[in-house]
Amino acid sequence: ATPSRHGQSDRSLAVAPRPAVDARLTFRAMKATVPCPGCRTLNRVDLTRLADGPRCASCRAALDLAHPLPAGDADFARIVRDAPIPVLVDFYADWCGPCRAMAPQLAAWAARQAGRVLVLKVDTD
Repeated sequence: ATPSRHGQSDRSLAVAPRPAVDARLTFRAMKATVPCPGCRTLNRVDLTRLADGPRCASCRAALDLAHPLPAGDADFARIVRDAPIPVLVDFYADWCGPCRAMAPQLAAWAARQAGRVLVLKVDTD
């Protein structure tokens, strides 16, 4: 074996280099199941293509992940289970003053985190 520049043989340094990870490959499988705010149909959305303006497959309404999305008993478990990103859930009631007061801040935060965190709203009534 030939000595390396550190004076050791190449055999003692037989550690395979880590392949470079292409960020585009890492995020290829970033698809989330999200409800349509209009018709409540569940849609698979590619989180790497949010700038393309995803639309509901049923009613063609815009699926805007920059706003909290409605979720209910029927679809909550599937949305959370299928999410490749963290999910923040706002359990609220329409009559709740603190819930209404917090809604604008939650919407602003959802807009800043679109594609990195899925924000859901669940009506507890």
